[in-house]
Amino acid sequence: MTTIMSQVAEILEKTADYIERLEGEKVATQNEERKKAASVLATRLTEAVGEPVDESLAVKLSNLDPEVQKVISKLAGAERVDSMGGPSDNDTQKVASTNGLPPEDARLLTWLNS
Repeated sequence: MTTIMSQVAEILEKTADYIERLEGEKVATQNEERKKAASVLATRLTEAVGEPVDESLAVKLSNLDPEVQKVISKLAGAERVDSMGGPSDNDTQKVASTNGLPPEDARLLTWLNS
């Protein structure tokens, strides 16, 4: 009975060691991917701001959620800022028309538009 228990305990220990090693490799791989993403993000921030990103900020960037990193990366790497409800790019400036106005009003509008 004791030998069976010791064999079961040995198998459980080996299984635990195997699982721990797999999880350790998985965590190490994830940390490397996060560091690479943070490095790319730090480079983009450096280009956008013009100042180098210090090490403490790079560590904080690597600990961010991947979705937050994507948002910051888009903001830092954007060549042109997207309009957020501002006027359109079309130059559709309206100028007051003098059609159908009395002559004195037409002269006033012409003078104001000049």
